[in-house]
Amino acid sequence: DALVFRGAEGFPGAGILVSSPTNDFDDLIDGVNLTVAGVGDAPAVIDVAASDDALIDAVQDFVDAYNAVRSDLDELTVFDPDTLSTGLLFGTNEALRVDTDLSRVVTDRYLGLGAYASLEQIGLSVDDQGRLELDRTALRTAFEEDAASLRTLLSDPNQGVVARFNAAIDQLAGEENGLLTNRTDSLQASIDS
Repeated sequence: DALVFRGAEGFPGAGILVSSPTNDFDDLIDGVNLTVAGVGDAPAVIDVAASDDALIDAVQDFVDAYNAVRSDLDELTVFDPDTLSTGLLFGTNEALRVDTDLSRVVTDRYLGLGAYASLEQIGLSVDDQGRLELDRTALRTAFEEDAASLRTLLSDPNQGVVARFNAAIDQLAGEENGLLTNRTDSLQASIDS
């Protein structure tokens, strides 16, 4: 088993000896995956720096998913004045509610969560088509200036962006009393009738 001593050398009780059946220590330091590549007699100093790469990728995935929903909504609610044809959900309250509720979460203010009170402050903006755009430089700057406030804005369990999106999605498509779920049940009942 690979052994690593973590802590201050020369101070009794100031560290711990940790073993691993492999050369990997994934739980030794929170958020750090450490692989021991060889044996050494001298202490090794490991500098760990925060990286925003995973954050940027996750936010870009969020932007892409949001924009995919926007595209679907646009297609389903389209009106063509030349052919007088409409999308399947044109003029329905449900489509309008999905559009409004999701747009509100993206454009709302998030007060009391730290230095950042809106997605716009961290590099997310809405274009004239209602789609999200990510300014990676602005997001990196927000991360560098106040990573704790950025984390709180995005992931506060009660009022953060993710919590509000989850609440909105649950109200719209939740299994119990979700707007779309109730509408689907109502349509199915009409079909059955």
